[in-house]
Amino acid sequence: MLQCTIKEAYSLVKKPKNIIFYGKSNFIRRCKGLISRDEYLNNKKYLPLNCIGSGKPYKGNRFFELTSDLDKVIFKPNRKTKIILNI
Repeated sequence: MLQCTIKEAYSLVKKPKNIIFYGKSNFIRRCKGLISRDEYLNNKKYLPLNCIGSGKPYKGNRFFELTSDLDKVIFKPNRKTKIILNI
């Protein structure tokens, strides 16, 4: 996750344009008054998780593991913590 954060921060610094966090369409809908402040804040919570896999040493993303039936993703941010995400 640290590598993903560093890559994303580098790409933000590299691009000298205006950046809208939490979704451009969500921001535009809020500015036009189509959604309330509470809906805007609620939509911010449910953005997709962005995680980039690593190269040769780990052969993919070492924090995420798909189950064999492809209905759950196991997120392991450290050795002791396992979070099961249902798809």
